[in-house]
Amino acid sequence: MVTFYGQPLNFTTIYKQSLSLTNCISYCYTTDSCVAIYNIENSEDCMVFEFGTISTLEQLDGSEGKVMGVKMISNNSTSCPAEANGNSMETGYQENPTTYQSYKITTNETVWKITPFGCPANFTMFNRPLGNWCIGVIPSDTCISWNDSSAACASTYGGVLSGLQTLEERDYVIATGKPWLLAQSLYSIFGFWVNGYRKTSCMETVKSASCNGTNEFNYTDPLLSAYDGYTWAYLQPSGIDSNPPINNCLDLYFNSSTVLGIDDYQCFNATANNETICYKGYVCGVVPS
Repeated sequence: MVTFYGQPLNFTTIYKQSLSLTNCISYCYTTDSCVAIYNIENSEDCMVFEFGTISTLEQLDGSEGKVMGVKMISNNSTSCPAEANGNSMETGYQENPTTYQSYKITTNETVWKITPFGCPANFTMFNRPLGNWCIGVIPSDTCISWNDSSAACASTYGGVLSGLQTLEERDYVIATGKPWLLAQSLYSIFGFWVNGYRKTSCMETVKSASCNGTNEFNYTDPLLSAYDGYTWAYLQPSGIDSNPPINNCLDLYFNSSTVLGIDDYQCFNATANNETICYKGYVCGVVPS
């Protein structure tokens, strides 16, 4: 928390607590949804601003005893920042253990501006070690190939096919896609394309230390630093020795009751297994903006 003399300028709602300034600051610091507080010195009128309820505030001198406290993170982990510029809040409003809203804070002379980062409609934000990442599970009217999915994600959303950093990300894809599977009867299995394309060095060869599962593939998801969500289906990946090398793209597939896992399949095909499997869509990822 950074505290200074100031007052809120533009806000919608506040949440009042009967707390001293010190306790008001502590309350905000330990409350995920709190962005800022406002307090008059020597009073117990603690005014709490949650994510999205305050957009600007004004820095003052100390003559009126008005105090603002703002939650933010410093690029220098060893000291508290002296000003807002160059600092941003990475976790902001916590919706559940894996999804977050975030915001940046900038200043223009004495006015502080709090600007939320957001995801496109129907995307969900996940907090990763390398930064927040928006994931959307995008259905197609018809079955779709990996090639077409990758192009659609880029042209429609400016993104890339998302990787699966965690089991929570994987389960989010399943939970979003399963209702679409249950709503039709033509296909028994749905797949959604995810990030991952087989390395040239892992084509038409055999398993080895450098070509064994997840490391057989290159990934273009810029914030992907772990692969816990890539839970392989039985005997997968299996395309390492394909001749010609065509099973090079990754999908997550499931039936009505089971998460089957990650599979490597042909990048240009929209169905598989005699058309009992439909690649119904893709998992698109973008940086919040």
